[in-house]
Amino acid sequence: MTFLRATACASPARGHPANPPANTVITGGEGDGTFSFGYGTKSLHTGGLNNTVYTGIGNFDIAPGDGYDAVHLQASARSGGSTGTVTLEGTHNTIDGTAYGLTVKGGDGYTTINTAGAFSSGIFDIVLGGSHNSIAHANTAATGTIDTGYGDASISLYGNSATITFRGADNVATLRSAGGGTIIDQSDHLLVNVTGSPSYFFFHETIQNFGASRGGVIALDDAATGFTSAADAVEALHAEGGNTVLDLPNAGQIVFAGLAPSAFHDYNFAII
Repeated sequence: MTFLRATACASPARGHPANPPANTVITGGEGDGTFSFGYGTKSLHTGGLNNTVYTGIGNFDIAPGDGYDAVHLQASARSGGSTGTVTLEGTHNTIDGTAYGLTVKGGDGYTTINTAGAFSSGIFDIVLGGSHNSIAHANTAATGTIDTGYGDASISLYGNSATITFRGADNVATLRSAGGGTIIDQSDHLLVNVTGSPSYFFFHETIQNFGASRGGVIALDDAATGFTSAADAVEALHAEGGNTVLDLPNAGQIVFAGLAPSAFHDYNFAII
């Protein structure tokens, strides 16, 4: 039996006379539910598998179930993106849509987050559990903090300004330009793809604890970066203030914090 409890409180809001905001709370459920919210503040804590949630416009606190759940973030021209918290349980959960301020916690792996920005940066506070998680954000810069879980993660960001943590092994980061972000490498065999539009390429990224001796690889887009061989990249490395720096076009750079140029070899770079 599915038990739902909902409370709603509505009052007129400027710009929304026909659809006043509702403060909605829903608890309970045993799976295979569909929850579609409108404008306002909402809280959902449901159970079971295969639930589908449409957040509507406004702040939210969503616990979508016990796995195989889908959360669709919604936006308007006024809001620019959804803002709230999603707390995950189980595996194979998905979150998609337009995000402005998004907090995601938990999950046991195989989580997929695929968002886009609207008028401003995507501000994230993401801490995922398990492995084989996938995160992508397009159109606007990603800011905040992202903890990808415990290995085999894939992340694709535009204009990254976020701090990203990788653990485990065999993680992949694809950065389409970067605006001052940081990668914390606590993993083995990290692959970082450095790419972007050659006509509008900007790249400033710091990598802490890069695993040059743990199979770490920086793959450079030849069209965007101008490098045509791994040997050229190694030769271009230079020491600066206790770090190693690789200069990129348009005054860009990758800073390998705390490493000397001698720590790098041809096998730490690839051309794509």
